[in-house]
Amino acid sequence: MVCYDLTGWPGERPWSVECTSSEANLPRIAQNRKLAAMAGGDEKKMEELVAAAAKDGTRVMSEVGSMWYNFRGNDEATRHPAHVHRHAELHGEPDRTAGGP
Repeated sequence: MVCYDLTGWPGERPWSVECTSSEANLPRIAQNRKLAAMAGGDEKKMEELVAAAAKDGTRVMSEVGSMWYNFRGNDEATRHPAHVHRHAELHGEPDRTAGGP
Protein backbone atom coordinates (compact mmCIF):
# COMPACT_ATOMS: atom_id res chain seq x y z
CA MET A 1 0.00 0.00 0.00
CA VAL A 2 1.34 3.41 -1.00
CA CYS A 3 -0.31 6.56 0.39
CA TYR A 4 0.48 10.19 -0.32
CA ASP A 5 -0.79 13.62 0.63
CA LEU A 6 -2.56 15.63 -2.07
CA THR A 7 -3.44 18.54 0.21
CA GLY A 8 -2.72 21.81 -1.55
CA TRP A 9 -2.71 20.38 -5.07
CA PRO A 10 -4.98 22.14 -7.60
CA GLY A 11 -8.51 20.79 -7.52
CA GLU A 12 -8.08 18.91 -4.22
CA ARG A 13 -10.01 19.38 -0.97
CA PRO A 14 -8.30 21.08 2.01
CA TRP A 15 -7.54 17.60 3.44
CA SER A 16 -6.82 15.03 0.75
CA VAL A 17 -5.03 11.67 0.93
CA GLU A 18 -4.91 8.98 -1.74
CA CYS A 19 -3.65 5.40 -1.49
CA THR A 20 -3.05 2.64 -4.01
CA SER A 21 -2.47 -1.02 -3.40
CA SER A 22 0.47 -1.25 -5.79
CA GLU A 23 3.79 0.54 -6.23
CA ALA A 24 3.36 -0.23 -9.95
CA ASN A 25 0.94 2.73 -10.02
CA LEU A 26 3.59 5.30 -9.04
CA PRO A 27 4.26 6.35 -12.67
CA ARG A 28 0.53 7.05 -13.15
CA ILE A 29 0.45 9.04 -9.93
CA ALA A 30 3.40 11.11 -11.14
CA GLN A 31 1.67 11.72 -14.47
CA ASN A 32 -1.58 12.69 -12.71
CA ARG A 33 0.26 15.22 -10.55
CA LYS A 34 2.05 16.65 -13.60
CA LEU A 35 -1.23 17.00 -15.50
CA ALA A 36 -2.95 18.52 -12.45
CA ALA A 37 -0.19 21.12 -12.15
CA MET A 38 -0.53 21.94 -15.85
CA ALA A 39 -4.32 22.28 -15.49
CA GLY A 40 -3.95 24.66 -12.54
CA GLY A 41 -7.16 23.51 -10.82
CA ASP A 42 -9.31 23.74 -13.96
CA GLU A 43 -11.22 20.42 -14.07
CA LYS A 44 -12.14 20.81 -17.75
CA LYS A 45 -8.51 21.45 -18.65
CA MET A 46 -7.48 18.37 -16.63
CA GLU A 47 -10.01 16.24 -18.53
CA GLU A 48 -8.66 17.61 -21.82
CA LEU A 49 -5.06 16.84 -20.84
CA VAL A 50 -5.94 13.29 -19.79
CA ALA A 51 -7.90 12.75 -23.04
CA ALA A 52 -5.01 14.08 -25.11
CA ALA A 53 -2.54 11.77 -23.35
CA ALA A 54 -4.86 8.81 -23.95
CA LYS A 55 -5.26 9.73 -27.60
CA ASP A 56 -1.54 10.13 -28.28
CA GLY A 57 -0.67 6.96 -26.37
CA THR A 58 1.25 8.60 -23.53
CA ARG A 59 -1.36 8.00 -20.80
CA VAL A 60 0.11 5.79 -18.11
CA MET A 61 -2.29 3.00 -17.19
CA SER A 62 -2.95 1.73 -13.68
CA GLU A 63 -2.05 -1.82 -12.77
CA VAL A 64 -5.05 -4.03 -13.55
CA GLY A 65 -6.72 -5.25 -10.35
CA SER A 66 -5.11 -2.62 -8.14
CA MET A 67 -7.21 -0.75 -5.62
CA TRP A 68 -7.33 3.02 -5.13
CA TYR A 69 -8.58 4.75 -1.97
CA ASN A 70 -9.32 8.48 -1.76
CA PHE A 71 -9.97 10.29 1.53
CA ARG A 72 -11.06 13.91 1.16
CA GLY A 73 -12.67 16.55 3.32
CA ASN A 74 -12.22 19.92 5.01
CA ASP A 75 -9.90 18.30 7.58
CA GLU A 76 -9.18 14.83 8.92
CA ALA A 77 -11.48 15.22 11.92
CA THR A 78 -14.52 16.30 9.91
CA ARG A 79 -13.97 14.16 6.81
CA HIS A 80 -17.35 12.76 5.88
CA PRO A 81 -17.56 9.07 4.91
CA ALA A 82 -19.23 10.09 1.65
CA HIS A 83 -15.88 11.53 0.59
CA VAL A 84 -14.13 8.17 0.86
CA HIS A 85 -13.83 6.64 -2.58
CA ARG A 86 -12.40 3.30 -3.64
CA HIS A 87 -12.22 1.52 -6.98
CA ALA A 88 -10.43 -1.35 -8.70
CA GLU A 89 -8.82 -1.03 -12.11
CA LEU A 90 -10.33 -3.45 -14.67
CA HIS A 91 -9.04 -2.09 -18.02
CA GLY A 92 -10.86 -3.15 -21.13
CA GLU A 93 -13.49 -5.14 -19.25
CA PRO A 94 -16.50 -2.82 -18.80
CA ASP A 95 -18.89 -5.71 -18.09
CA ARG A 96 -16.67 -7.45 -15.52
CA THR A 97 -17.13 -6.87 -11.81
CA ALA A 98 -14.51 -7.29 -9.11
CA GLY A 99 -16.98 -8.96 -6.78
CA GLY A 100 -16.53 -6.30 -4.10
CA PRO A 101 -19.15 -4.35 -2.20
